[in-house]
Amino acid sequence: MLESNSIALIKRAVALDLGLTFLNSIEVSEERKRGELIFLPLRERQIKAQVLSLVHRAKGGLEILPSLMAEEIKLALDAQARDGR
Repeated sequence: MLESNSIALIKRAVALDLGLTFLNSIEVSEERKRGELIFLPLRERQIKAQVLSLVHRAKGGLEILPSLMAEEIKLALDAQARDGR
């Protein structure tokens, strides 16, 4: 058993066939593209979906750079959803 707060270390251990891990699809997207890891979603009804939130101050909207970053994140997540998660 390996316990670590390093996602990179955990993914490397799994890629070396030293076990398995529970991560979300975003955390393994690059490794999936390279064919190093596969992602099998859990399909239990009792498991709640993870929520990704962008939080900013209440006064005013986002500045230009954070707004552009938020748009890039949205595009990346949309592309990942189209690719089958």
